[in-house]
Amino acid sequence: MLGETLPLLSCAVPTFKVVIVQWEHLKISAPYYALFIDIGLVFAKGYYDHMRRTHAHAIVMFIDPTIHFTWMEMNWKQNEVTRVKGHILELIEKYHMVSNPEHFPAVPCPAIPTGYLASQYGLLTLYPQHPQTNTQTISQEFILYVMASCSPEGTDPLSFWAVSQLDYILGQQ
Repeated sequence: MLGETLPLLSCAVPTFKVVIVQWEHLKISAPYYALFIDIGLVFAKGYYDHMRRTHAHAIVMFIDPTIHFTWMEMNWKQNEVTRVKGHILELIEKYHMVSNPEHFPAVPCPAIPTGYLASQYGLLTLYPQHPQTNTQTISQEFILYVMASCSPEGTDPLSFWAVSQLDYILGQQ
């Protein structure tokens, strides 16, 4: 796993949750330490709740191609996941509007030329003539990324986004 050699912020919330769960189990299995564990749990749960409220950790979990929203969907309430998704999508749209105002709200996708010579010379083709809509909105790309399978464990997020710049608006600068 990449996180074993390179600390990843995207693993902070899941790791912190594991610590909390382990302390709760330890409190049951070693009740004579319960008083001390309870004090630690108060601070740990307070910090965990703070991490959830700031969305910073949710953003880095989303950007990590091995996680997306999978961990949040398994461990958080649905309304909270929906709220975080909306917040992240809003941030992406704001960032994209500021960094690429001429491409907002849609970014052109590479068109596949079909019947290029025929259209150049006004000849008939076998392809139906449909209006070309070679653009995807940021929301559509967001959904495609969220619905895509997670990358294998150990995938380097920076390498993933370097390679995926053409696939996702999210990775474009």
